[in-house]
Amino acid sequence: MLVLLCGSSGVGRSECLKRLVADHGWVTVPWLTTRAPRDGERDRISVSQGEFEDADRAGSIFYRFEFHGHHYAILRRHVRAAVESPLPHGTDVLPSSLAAFDAVARVAIGITADAFDLGARLDAAGRGQRRLTAELESRLLFEPAVADRVDRVLVSHEGKLAELAGELAALPLPSLVRRPRA
Repeated sequence: MLVLLCGSSGVGRSECLKRLVADHGWVTVPWLTTRAPRDGERDRISVSQGEFEDADRAGSIFYRFEFHGHHYAILRRHVRAAVESPLPHGTDVLPSSLAAFDAVARVAIGITADAFDLGARLDAAGRGQRRLTAELESRLLFEPAVADRVDRVLVSHEGKLAELAGELAALPLPSLVRRPRA
């Protein structure tokens, strides 16, 4: 079962997913990227620009985007494996990416945070320059074109990611699976 954790930068999507994998037996859907790995990052497969382009030419990429000069993609085989598995397979996406997943069965969980809390988190992580973008991304989660694709919204609170992961793990995910749109 493919579960998309969507929300703006800084709301805790990635950290929540790490908790779900460690504490609740979830599986991570990896991203292919041309960006160098960050410390402790296990859900990204770093490749050269040439390897990325080869995967794209071969038709292996399900969804791709570029951000700050780096390319990111989810491979078709990883999406297929997630959709076909009874176990939750999670990945984190921005709200603007949800439409790309209309073609597959999936659950989309929106994660949001108080704007003040979100700004403080980004500042603390040395990513204060992303504050305005994150605030706009957070608002996008509630725009009709995106909100129509979100199956549940949960609120992330600073220092409470274990609780958020527990709340998410307790959701009746099979009953929330959205079938592909025509």
